[in-house]
Amino acid sequence: MTDGQHIPVGHYMTEIALKSIAKGSFGDYFNNDDAIDSFGKSYDIVWAEAENKISANASKPGSAEEKCYKSALGHLKSVITDIIKHRRNNPFTNGRQLLIDFILDFDDDQLVACDALTFMIGGYHTSAYSMTWALYFLAMHTDVQDKLFTELSKTLDKNEDMTPDMIERIPYLKQVFDETLRCAVVAPWAARVNLNADSTLCGYQIRKETPVIHALGVCFRDENIYPLPHKFDPERFSKENVKTHPPHAFEPFGFAGKRKCPGYRFAQNESYIFIARIIRHFEIKMVPEQVITPVYGLVTHPDKEIWITISERMV
Repeated sequence: MTDGQHIPVGHYMTEIALKSIAKGSFGDYFNNDDAIDSFGKSYDIVWAEAENKISANASKPGSAEEKCYKSALGHLKSVITDIIKHRRNNPFTNGRQLLIDFILDFDDDQLVACDALTFMIGGYHTSAYSMTWALYFLAMHTDVQDKLFTELSKTLDKNEDMTPDMIERIPYLKQVFDETLRCAVVAPWAARVNLNADSTLCGYQIRKETPVIHALGVCFRDENIYPLPHKFDPERFSKENVKTHPPHAFEPFGFAGKRKCPGYRFAQNESYIFIARIIRHFEIKMVPEQVITPVYGLVTHPDKEIWITISERMV
């Protein structure tokens, strides 16, 4: 790209997140970029309908929108079925076992397909918008970007590949990512239901089979925990400051314990590695006169595309 060219952050972060989960978890079925793009388009249609349903704006029965949704959903199911068939006919070799290989241990193909699609969703959508928002905040706060670049430079050579075991040596990278999840409220809510028995929550009696919604953003914007909550400040998550937070004040991947999002480690490591790679090589700046507003749904996304410019860092 030429210097000064406007680059759509959301477009590229969505594409890279989809390629990452597709190739990293489901193997060489997605070696063809056209297959990834086709899957992504159908996925977007299905996801939009899911968000419409929670806001009571679902497509009307028999409408063109519903037919488009059903066609896209059918395509996703077809692709997942083909992935399963492809991997069973081309099992892993040389110890290179992927996520799909563990899922294939189930005998029920329908269960395999549901799990495969679930993990695809978990490793794609949230990661894409986490990285989109992270680059937005870094472009908006050049002092934070410069500090992150300095820390990365001290730890990595310019052409050295970053691996998950290096993350502990770059604490500011984790601080930037955590503050991104908090400030953007990437996952606005989580839910749990006790199917077996009544329970008590904060003095309230909750009947069994009653969904309990955890509004994550309410806690993230609590001024008693996070002063000036709308300010982007990665220092909130420094080793010293984290000690002052109440237990469970920051649970961006859902309820604490074993009920967190099953793909949260993948999402974290993927985002760390890609953000580090980008900032290590490029200085990013916002295209002027943009006003970006978050849209809260199943995942929080910008109301419009975020445009940046980049320049190569001379190191």
